Amino acid sequence: MGRVFIGNFGGQGILYGCKSCGIYLTSHGELTSPNFNGSTGPAMLFKRVWNVYTGALEKRKMTTGWHVVRDVSCLNCKARIGWMYEMAYETHQEYKEGQYILECELISREHAFSDPLGADKIRNSSEAKPPVINFERPPGRVRRMPSVPTESDNVSTDSENDYEMRRHQDRRNFVSFFTGRP
Repeated sequence: MGRVFIGNFGGQGILYGCKSCGIYLTSHGELTSPNFNGSTGPAMLFKRVWNVYTGALEKRKMTTGWHVVRDVSCLNCKARIGWMYEMAYETHQEYKEGQYILECELISREHAFSDPLGADKIRNSSEAKPPVINFERPPGRVRRMPSVPTESDNVSTDSENDYEMRRHQDRRNFVSFFTGRP
């Protein structure tokens, strides 16, 4: 199967981990919304999650409508901790696509540890200023970049309607693939 690599992309603030084994999952900076419900109670929506694996695609009826989702489990202890939204059938629910729901009952919440070298204190200090770097232009000829073509240059561009039609056709193909209906 190969070697499993565990990542920790924590930082300042609050970190979330698996309640069963304590492995790092995500940080508070990735939180999209804390106002969701799962099968065990309150849940949160996150943009990115690490140290998880996803299950097979399923079509599920949820409180906000039909969605294509995958169960999400801990990479270390294999405990189910939530699900991932692959596709929403309703356009006003599309913001969830590609994001993860972690159920509060199945994850732990901890404050991040401080940096032993003190880099976190320097970074947050008002006295710390970024270094100033001065770049000098080398002597010689300056090359100009070609201009970006415009519609007046007879370059064909897709209209907004063409883009939307292709996007909705792709969604219909995706749905028909998983549901077996055209």
